[in-house]
Amino acid sequence: MSTLHILWDESYIWGLLAVRAAQAMNLPFRIIQAGDILQGVLKKTPPTLLLVPGGNARHKAQRLTQQGILGIREYVAGGGQYLGFCGGAGLALSGQGGLEICPWHRAGYDDRLQHFMSGHLYATLSHDLPPAEAALFPSPFPAAPRLPVWWPGRFDAAPHPDVHILATYQAPAEDFWLADLPINNLPPETFSVWRDMYGLSLSPSFLAGQPCVVHGAYGRGAYTLSYSHLETPHSPHANRWLAHLLRTLARLAPCCETLPHWELRATHAAWDDPALATLDEIITSLVDTGISHTMLFERNEWLLGWRTGIPGANLNNMWAAIKTIRERSPSPAAETLWQKKRASALQAAAIFHSGCTQYLLAERLAMTLAKSFPEAVPAPVLKEHRASLFGAPMQAGGFYRDLMTVLDDLAFLQMQENV
Repeated sequence: MSTLHILWDESYIWGLLAVRAAQAMNLPFRIIQAGDILQGVLKKTPPTLLLVPGGNARHKAQRLTQQGILGIREYVAGGGQYLGFCGGAGLALSGQGGLEICPWHRAGYDDRLQHFMSGHLYATLSHDLPPAEAALFPSPFPAAPRLPVWWPGRFDAAPHPDVHILATYQAPAEDFWLADLPINNLPPETFSVWRDMYGLSLSPSFLAGQPCVVHGAYGRGAYTLSYSHLETPHSPHANRWLAHLLRTLARLAPCCETLPHWELRATHAAWDDPALATLDEIITSLVDTGISHTMLFERNEWLLGWRTGIPGANLNNMWAAIKTIRERSPSPAAETLWQKKRASALQAAAIFHSGCTQYLLAERLAMTLAKSFPEAVPAPVLKEHRASLFGAPMQAGGFYRDLMTVLDDLAFLQMQENV
């Protein structure tokens, strides 16, 4: 039977999306961790396809170590299929500790703010592809599918005979944002004015024509890398393409082509544990505090948006994890882990709740006073406060790391039990 393995490590909300997609499509799959790869799971029970969700590519590589990187490389070279979304796509690239199954490198941004763009983009499908690559498109399929990209990286798209571009970015759809600015609500001349007056190159037009989804061979296997999150809930074009890729690459048989909504606020608590309920209340209250004071906003029913500098992604990870943990009946392994971690987790959560509430309110105060009293809330103090709670940007630390480790482990055990 064709099988799917999903690599869990350093994926957080994106790993949850991938597993939910596999469950909704009623696929035979297994959730694995870096330790499983180190123990030879890709050799002992090689899947038809290895799916690596989004997340931080560098952190994924660190979890894998060089031995795990070699294990994935050997799996693909021996005939395996690799499907990577966003951070999972970045992991497959060359340079900076990547898997090096794709000869391309990751490109940087001319302006870091460009990375804060997210939402749906229309894409252009490539023509004149070899038959194997042309078969990777569903038929029929829109000439300009609407695909979701959530804070994507970029390919360094130097021409290479072994890399086939399946789709390129075209133009933003109606839900495209720059941090907390909705692009479609800005006058058409805004970006050119900002460029001329402030030297900021923020127009999403810089993405136009850049690769979004690519495919290539590595040894006897192949990779498909997508900076579009095709597993995004209820994104019809993306979901249909994902279902087709699973059929074509892995001979799997998805039972549906549109993934269901994921409403975090509507989840039912099947694990009725008072301590977990308290942890849920703490995390949700922080999300609500951020929203009520305009630091966070709900992009959709599962994804937060945030003002630049606010650790919205971290809070989103925690919120999605606790809802996932509680919406399933407890597995024996999860119950055992929670018994060990409950007291320390609740103690840390209480401190984190107090500190994070004050931090969010301090950020709000700084925004309020920025024009009249810019030094009233010193930026270094805010930076230090955030670091004590969340660690350095892109480097999870502080109370967040401790709590997120427990939440991620519990979510893994809960999802694993329900495969």
